[in-house]
Amino acid sequence: MSDTTHTDKTSADSIAVAFDYQYYYFLFKVFSLEDGQSVSLEVKDDVHTELRNNIQLLIQLKHSVQTSASGNSVNLTTLDNDLWHTLYNWCEVITDAQDDRKNTAKQIEFVEKTYFILVSNKSYTEQNKFIEILNNYKIGSITHKKAKNEISKITTENKDIQKYKAKLLSLDDDVSERFFNHMEFDLDNDDLIDKCKIALKSKMIPEESINDLFKKLDSSIREENYTAIKKNQKIIINFDEYYKKYRIYYDQARNTDLQIKTFNIGLPDNLTEQRFIQHLIDINDISEDDIDDIIEFTKYKLQIQNNVSSWLQEAELTKDQLDDFEKEVIAIWRNEFRSKNRGQMTEEEIQVKALSIVDTLRKERLSISSLQLDTQHSNGEFYYLSDNLKIGWRKDWEDKYSG
Repeated sequence: MSDTTHTDKTSADSIAVAFDYQYYYFLFKVFSLEDGQSVSLEVKDDVHTELRNNIQLLIQLKHSVQTSASGNSVNLTTLDNDLWHTLYNWCEVITDAQDDRKNTAKQIEFVEKTYFILVSNKSYTEQNKFIEILNNYKIGSITHKKAKNEISKITTENKDIQKYKAKLLSLDDDVSERFFNHMEFDLDNDDLIDKCKIALKSKMIPEESINDLFKKLDSSIREENYTAIKKNQKIIINFDEYYKKYRIYYDQARNTDLQIKTFNIGLPDNLTEQRFIQHLIDINDISEDDIDDIIEFTKYKLQIQNNVSSWLQEAELTKDQLDDFEKEVIAIWRNEFRSKNRGQMTEEEIQVKALSIVDTLRKERLSISSLQLDTQHSNGEFYYLSDNLKIGWRKDWEDKYSG
């Protein structure tokens, strides 16, 4: 029995979700890159974006697994530790003497070129006094002095929040004024994967291609990040690098022609009992002991089946087009079958001719719609038709297997 408590499990889950939340926001910013921009992960902040004209965005990500009684994410409240700890971190960055920002002039220079954004799945509430004060200041309803005074009236017994608030109020007024103007809250941000896909759609990617493109980009960028971390390198992606490496992914996604997809498919338990495998065993193309070949041939069949099912489901292929494809494949098989099976034959000759047919058809490159299939998927289609008793290899295959 595991010694891990429920609290420990919940905490571990929360950390994992928070990490993914941060990563997917980073991915969203990567998908939104424009010329002259770059985005980094955990370099200057959780996510950091460099824009043109030396403008930068420092973005803090805060995710909560807590929900309200209605099932929605909890609110970002006035005394939320995530709020005040974020403000404190930003103040520490602004006044960082190690980064040559000990004096006010340097702090002002830094804040004028920086926007500070808190992104969270927590919900906005009108009861958040700090955000209310900030918004009133931004629209000119209150002065900066009044805003600081109102913030000073926010009271709590929490020693950490007291420290965070004191740090915020200790900023020079000229620095604080600019900081308030450049502070933003992006709340109720829950489904970042959907946000990523919307960003891809904005690049004129057809809707039916978005999911596949997202999976490819997500997988590749995750792998790159992992490699960078192992090498102790910073994770920074700029537009030019991204364009050079990933443009081909976007071009392929915009191509309305059929695209081959790779599926993770479980193999059937009864591999050797599949009809098409039995047919190949019967003509001595393989034996029951050729497990590697049997697995390989089964994968070919399942991959073409799943691609065809996906194309039909996504309306990338019509039933009429599929019927035409199968008719053409059967016609190719029939021509080869007829050419090899003229006249009377002995059993030995039937076996030899059957093997010849298989060998010949394995070299065929089939086409469906405007897509030319590779050898594996072409072979898979022949295996699929054999498995469904639409074609065979022996001269007497219909009589032999019809029962």
